Amino acid sequence: MTTSNKESRFLAELELLFTGAEVEGDSGFINLMQIKRDYFKSILPKLMEAVDGRASTETSFREELFDKLYTFFSRYFCESGSIYFCELPAFQSVYDRVYADGKDVVLSWKTRRLYYVKSDTLIRSMPVTLESDQRGIERCFYFDASKIENKKYSENRNFLYELKHVENATTGPVMHLRASYATRGRKTNVSAIIKTTRATAKVQMAVNETDLQKAIQVFERQTEVDYFIHMDAHGFLREQFDLWLYQYMFQEENIFEGERLRQLQAIQQTAYDIIDFIAQFEDELRRMWEKPKFVRNVNYVVTLDKLPQKLLEKIAKHPNASKQAKEWNELGMVSQDFKLTDFVNRSLQFRDDDEELIYDTCQYLPLDTKYFKDLEIDILGELGNLDKSLDGELVHSENWQALNTLRKRYKGRVNCIYIDPPYNTGTSEITYKNGYKNSAWLTMMENRISLGKEFLNDSGAQCTTIDDFQFHRLREVITSTYGESNVAGVFVIKSNPSGRSTAKGISIAHEYGIVATASDKSTIGRLPRTQQQISRYAESDEVGPYEWVNFRKHGGIRAEASRMYYPVYCSEQGIRVPDLHWSESTKEWVATENPRDDEEVVYPIDDNGRERRWKWAKNRLVENLADVSVRKGKNGKPNIYIKSRLPGKGVLPSTWWNKSEYSATAHGTNLLKNIMGELRTFDYPKSLHAVRDVISVCSP
Repeated sequence: MTTSNKESRFLAELELLFTGAEVEGDSGFINLMQIKRDYFKSILPKLMEAVDGRASTETSFREELFDKLYTFFSRYFCESGSIYFCELPAFQSVYDRVYADGKDVVLSWKTRRLYYVKSDTLIRSMPVTLESDQRGIERCFYFDASKIENKKYSENRNFLYELKHVENATTGPVMHLRASYATRGRKTNVSAIIKTTRATAKVQMAVNETDLQKAIQVFERQTEVDYFIHMDAHGFLREQFDLWLYQYMFQEENIFEGERLRQLQAIQQTAYDIIDFIAQFEDELRRMWEKPKFVRNVNYVVTLDKLPQKLLEKIAKHPNASKQAKEWNELGMVSQDFKLTDFVNRSLQFRDDDEELIYDTCQYLPLDTKYFKDLEIDILGELGNLDKSLDGELVHSENWQALNTLRKRYKGRVNCIYIDPPYNTGTSEITYKNGYKNSAWLTMMENRISLGKEFLNDSGAQCTTIDDFQFHRLREVITSTYGESNVAGVFVIKSNPSGRSTAKGISIAHEYGIVATASDKSTIGRLPRTQQQISRYAESDEVGPYEWVNFRKHGGIRAEASRMYYPVYCSEQGIRVPDLHWSESTKEWVATENPRDDEEVVYPIDDNGRERRWKWAKNRLVENLADVSVRKGKNGKPNIYIKSRLPGKGVLPSTWWNKSEYSATAHGTNLLKNIMGELRTFDYPKSLHAVRDVISVCSP
């Protein structure tokens, strides 16, 4: 008997769940999709055998069985083969419990309890035909994506197109283009492609730059998808199906006879079988994702001044010395004609103050051992204790995998974490599938923030920078990870003084920093003082720098601290604190001795007659009389001044960071340009000074 429409529809969708949409390219992920296809082919006969035993092809119930299965599972089918809520069922409010024991409100989103792997575009080779133009000419193109390197992680990359050839097909000429991802800022030279096409001797093609740009737009309009791995696919799908079946059975007052109950049991058992098949593969994916990865390659960067002359001579004569020099040149560190042998020979001859500046600078050139693997042991041997000699480690990896792999070594050892995630808006937006833009971003952030927290020691802290678009969501993720009491605060940093215009006409000049501490033992550090702040403390004594400030507390009032309101006797010889008695009934200090004839009684009363308070308690004032001075005011009455000293721990950080040094353009982008020329190494670097101050706060 032929397969029914509902059965065919369900099996087609089930295959999509396992394999995802077909995609071309060369990557481990695409190989994985092929393995899933093979797995699906192996389990399908077992599944159909179980179905045949519960609903033979001769019964109408078989049609209903596949219809019910499709109704349920289609909610979790997606193009990438990931398992999550593609459509929200009616009972979603039951599943997403807002209130839970011991918690207030739980932040929830569509792709929660998943591992975010990547967002990407499903790239397929495809023909593109533009409609006939005014000339009546139909223009045909073929984009070859078969050799494209699959996009890594969530990087934004532009396509690069190169002309392969022009085919003389029966319907007319076809331009064949090879698509790849652009690297190092390379761009498609559309005019060169058109010029080459027109110059082709065998086949002429009437196409202009506008035609080619339109064809490219059609090719790039392919499907964007998100890839996830479920943390508990079996438990998730079983729970969802039980809720679905419960809703189906009890949404109306139905009385089910024995035969109908057996049919419902058949639907349930078949669904359980499918869930078992799906979860078996998904759980294996999860184990692979969670398994710490092997390090593919390790290289070391050592400045030349750390190496002896004999080893430098070997390096200079090495076959890869020219490759190292080329890299330095691309980074703007040396001129194009620089040769390592010239530096080594000259450094042997000149070791005095007359040596040219270029050679003084070159001794700090960073040597990368990836070019000198056969000499790496000798190079590292010159550093002594390698762990102590290293200034830092740079890891090139997918960030969750890097954290997971490094977790065992660095768990509980980190003082400060500073992360600058993609802001998920405008030019910094990751190419998330539009429908799940916020959900995918939240999942990515939650995965990495919760894992990163394990690296902090008890006194450590994390700072995350973000803009208005995702601030409220990110703060909730951080709060749910660290706890409300450990969110130390939020500061606003003026990172773009010139502002960034928006469609609504508001110029955005700021971003946020969210600081969270690892535990109650964590303390927030202070910011280093500016030179302007330090210059205020112009005078100095044996203790250190100080400035004179009024002993009367600015803004303070008597009512807030009545014990800080007491009389001080002033004369030309200085000040004296009389014997005082505290009256509980009147809540005031009462002097038990009168002032001398040459003494004047001074209270912390301002020029407008308001009762203020002193900065120090009376006992502290008595103990520090050497730090006190009396000066006549404009009204002839004495004013008391004390020495305010420069605290050694810096300035308490405020919620408003507005130093000119925090400009990301001036002290980030332009700073890198001055070092590396026009080479675009980082798209949106932070200000060096802003990052330094964040570390000062998070790692006191």
